[in-house]
Amino acid sequence: MSEANRQAESGSGSSHCYTADIGDYVLATKHNDGDPCDHFFVGFVSGYTWHHRYIIVDNDGNSQRGNGFRRAERITADEGRQLVEMIPEIGDKRGPSVWWHLAKIRGEQNPVDPCGIMNAV
Repeated sequence: MSEANRQAESGSGSSHCYTADIGDYVLATKHNDGDPCDHFFVGFVSGYTWHHRYIIVDNDGNSQRGNGFRRAERITADEGRQLVEMIPEIGDKRGPSVWWHLAKIRGEQNPVDPCGIMNAV
C-alpha cells in the first residue's frame, strides 16, 4: 500500500489510515460489522470521502454509495466472483456478516462473526 494513500489528508488537515488503495478490488461494507442487511458491494476503490470513507465504483465507474463505505478489504478476482454469486443467498437476510462469508471463502476453519448474528438465525 502506498504511503500517500495510507496517510491521505482530510479536509481538517489530519491524516487517516486506509486499508485499501485507489484502484484496489475490494469487498466494501456500509458499517464495519458487515451486516448483510446493510449495503455492501464488490467493486473498486476510486477515492475517499472527506469523512474518511471509501468511494467504491462498479466496472463502469458508477459510485455505489454517495456517503461512502466505512470498511473495505482487498480481495482477489475469484473471491469477488464467489461473493457476487452468493448475493442472492446472503443479501438483505439475517445471518452471518459478509466478512464471515469472505473468511469462509478464504478457507478459515473457524471464522469469527464480529457482530454475533450468526448464532441468532
